[in-house]
Amino acid sequence: MKRSILTMLFAVSVFYTGCKKDETTSSPTGSVTVSGIARTFGGQPIANASVQFFSGNAVAGTPAATATSNASGEWQLGLNASGRYTYVVAAASFPTAIVTVNIPTGQTTVNLGVTTLASQTIQGIVNDAQTGAPIANAVVRFFSGANNDTSGYRFADRITNSAGAWTSSFTIGSYVGAIYAANRVPLVTNVPVTDTTTRQVTTTITQPVPLGQMRIVLNWGRVPSDLDSHLTGDSTSASGRPRYHVYYANEMVRAANGDTIAFLDHDDVTAFGPETITIFRFFPGTLRYKIHDYSNRNTVGSHYMSDSSTAIARVYTSAGLIREDRIRTGVAGNQWYAYDINGATQQITLVNSIRDSVSNPADPSFRPTALPPKAVSGK
Repeated sequence: MKRSILTMLFAVSVFYTGCKKDETTSSPTGSVTVSGIARTFGGQPIANASVQFFSGNAVAGTPAATATSNASGEWQLGLNASGRYTYVVAAASFPTAIVTVNIPTGQTTVNLGVTTLASQTIQGIVNDAQTGAPIANAVVRFFSGANNDTSGYRFADRITNSAGAWTSSFTIGSYVGAIYAANRVPLVTNVPVTDTTTRQVTTTITQPVPLGQMRIVLNWGRVPSDLDSHLTGDSTSASGRPRYHVYYANEMVRAANGDTIAFLDHDDVTAFGPETITIFRFFPGTLRYKIHDYSNRNTVGSHYMSDSSTAIARVYTSAGLIREDRIRTGVAGNQWYAYDINGATQQITLVNSIRDSVSNPADPSFRPTALPPKAVSGK
């Protein structure tokens, strides 16, 4: 059974008490000299932090090398070979950091920079993309790493409760989160931890997408409360190609024979999402996927969408998750023009532009200034 972080902290603390405090002042032995600094979240050095390096992606067995930080928080040790290691940095009264790192071949010195011994608590909820309902008994798994790489150190699993909720704490650093649940497409995503403020995260996973269909799922943070997904596209292959528009006031579009072309599976007005649209049929032409900040629909120059929403759009097909895109930051506007989709080939082009809806979008079927009001605005 995998040891919990608390158990690991205890084990590291036992080792720490036996470390020599002058290890960083001696010359390390080995073919690769590795160094780093242990600091607090405020940037203060942490003295007497123990550092242990283990071969591979786990913390097990005898450490390959050890060190202790000096009064400046600096540490240094020697490794006999390059390759993959997982190192543990621990100090009394601080949370423990566990990081997987690759030591490049051919380098004799490697500086791993600052390890910050501070943690952030993440309070998460896992929902279904099509219904918005919480998913119980989902497995939430975190790995040390980035770029959706799940080969790093694996932390203890969290299991969602009946409300789809889970919670855990992680030291400052880069992580990859993976969520698994029965009859759902697994989700793997990067999770940077950058501060110590308790963070709320709602993650959405979807049921498998049938062959020939496409599903776009939008999630965001606490602010703004109401983001809306909009999809416009061609409704027939006939000459003239009349356009359709799927959004909260027109949730389903059907072809002349009654077949569903596109459907708004879920509309969220209370923050976090999901906002989900499934495309059932494609016709030649360009589909446009846009997100409108309904909460700030009357505000020109708002930065809530770009700088506060942390919005993420994920696209699924029968192949699973095929792309994930985050909103641009530092741009004023209440409309995020995310994608152009080729109706003939289903190729997706990231547009990723943000502007105010009063600027008359090029697509005449989507003019947010003329949208009908909602019964519940989510404002």
